Amino acid sequence: MPPVIHDLAPESAPPRTSSDRWAAVGRLGDRVWSRMRRRSGLQSLYRRGPLTLRRSVHYLRYYGRLPRLVRPRTLNEKVNWRICFDRRELLSWTCDKLRMKQEAQRRDPGIAVPATLWQGTDLAELAALPLPDRWVLKANHSSQLVHLGAGRPSVAELEQVTRGWLTPSYQETVFGEWAYQQAEVCLLVEEWIGDDDGAPPADLKFLCFDGRVAVIQVHLSRYSDHTVAFYDPSWRRLPVTASKTPPAPEIPAPRNLAQLLEHAQRLSAGFDFIRVDLYDTDRGVVFGEFTPYPASGLVEFEPAGFDRYLGDLWTLPRRR
Repeated sequence: MPPVIHDLAPESAPPRTSSDRWAAVGRLGDRVWSRMRRRSGLQSLYRRGPLTLRRSVHYLRYYGRLPRLVRPRTLNEKVNWRICFDRRELLSWTCDKLRMKQEAQRRDPGIAVPATLWQGTDLAELAALPLPDRWVLKANHSSQLVHLGAGRPSVAELEQVTRGWLTPSYQETVFGEWAYQQAEVCLLVEEWIGDDDGAPPADLKFLCFDGRVAVIQVHLSRYSDHTVAFYDPSWRRLPVTASKTPPAPEIPAPRNLAQLLEHAQRLSAGFDFIRVDLYDTDRGVVFGEFTPYPASGLVEFEPAGFDRYLGDLWTLPRRR
């Protein structure tokens, strides 16, 4: 059994000092990656190389050591294992924004899903659409390609904003995340679910293992001063931070916490691990997305023991 989460020892990753052999290895990983990014020939060779090697280089850069891919222990190592080896049909739709909304409604008919106002590849079609005052343009097959729009769109401006969006995603070509390869390459416009002033609701991310919520990540101000906090399902603040994102202030429990937990558990049923993203809005609980590869298995937790705690909750499937 994993330790009680509130009693985790402040275990830390080995510090990167000049006397630390892992620090030297990590710096080597940074140098290799920097050289590859500067030379197109090396990039091409890297992308044709074994996925296990590519993932090991990424992991080395972040942690100063190689991942245990044969017997992974931590959450991050197991996400890397999934990226390298897990090709189950269960995961095939989890990075396609249009398909995941359909799947969310199939799994949980009571969940609200942001309306799709348009989908396609020809932005000129948007000029004739009666779009609302606020809307969101996304790439269906990628992560973090998002444009917040208002009123009647300028097609010329959107063509500039989305330049390169209809190519294979960074998650597919650089990180090797298989489910992104299965997603339809297109754009979509969704309804805005934030407030009238343009502020998005808190982004609630439920880490679910075997259909049960273990941890809730709360992300605030994703498009400005981004902060994050961690809570257990009873909404007790966890003594955990993510190294690259400042900690959020104390946040009151969502008004619909019980319903959020119920929706997350229904949506995650059948997965050994999945992150379910939801929003608590004036219209109730709204679906965000499924995430099979959180942060591409490269998030640095403090204390580092939290990574192992989450890893102990995840029983990987047998490799086929």
